[in-house]
Amino acid sequence: MRPRSRLEVGSLYALRGGTRPRWRVAAVLHRASSYNEVLLEHLDDPTLTSQARVYAPGFDPRDLTLPALVRVLDGAYRAEHGKGGVPLTPEQQVTLADYLACHDLVREMAWEQWRQELGVREQDQARHWLDLTLMDSAPEDMPIT
Repeated sequence: MRPRSRLEVGSLYALRGGTRPRWRVAAVLHRASSYNEVLLEHLDDPTLTSQARVYAPGFDPRDLTLPALVRVLDGAYRAEHGKGGVPLTPEQQVTLADYLACHDLVREMAWEQWRQELGVREQDQARHWLDLTLMDSAPEDMPIT
């Protein structure tokens, strides 16, 4: 699975949807199954650069607040275990796993909040699902083509 919106050198980029692009892709540093790692240069001042991980369009875990992330995790966990909940698409699962693999502190904060909401009997199974089942979905690095 490649990102649907493939970024190339020279592509314009806006940091948030609905805003005017202020950045240009100067280099593609890495391509993975659900994101591109790029070097951006500011349109008005090319000496101003930033490195960014740009996910495929759609589900973007960076836009989730901590409570919303906990709801997503809980819904996905419950859906996978036949307890209701809202399932993630395979692409969403890969994107979420990749994000959480790169942001250990966010994953631990989400787990602590989610753990408090879970019943005592569910905590071990939910932690196993989070650490092994979900995180196993994280994409492996792919060479730039």
